[in-house]
Amino acid sequence: MSGELIGILIGSLIALAGTFITSVVAIAMSKEQYKQELRKAFIQKKVDTYTHVCQVILAIKNDLLTKTVSSAGLNWTAQSINKLADVCITEGLWLDEEDSKKLEVLQKQLSKFVFDEIELSRHDILTTCYEIVEYCEKKVRILHFMTTKE
Repeated sequence: MSGELIGILIGSLIALAGTFITSVVAIAMSKEQYKQELRKAFIQKKVDTYTHVCQVILAIKNDLLTKTVSSAGLNWTAQSINKLADVCITEGLWLDEEDSKKLEVLQKQLSKFVFDEIELSRHDILTTCYEIVEYCEKKVRILHFMTTKE
């Protein structure tokens, strides 16, 4: 082989290696970018979930009737329990186990509120609602901090 041919082969191999390395780097960068976008989307969905839970709890809290065993009280309780069940079903994939348990406790308290006047007061329901809203707001702040930190 002549020197020119060897030079052409070496140059071609170097160009091919450069193209290969560039492709590998581009693929690695696109995978990392995809992971970051996926993580941002996941965090945003969690934020939306906690915001939705807060909205439902606040709606229940704001509609809270005076403690009474009446058709209006029973209707309010049934609607509130259904709202909580709907939010658990709708957002269940995005809620942690601890989150789901807090909502289950509130559902049980709502039932006791109407059916067992002695055991649970209006203040207990409002306190539980407030604790869940505060908990969800804390989660949202943490998730926003994670997004900002990235």
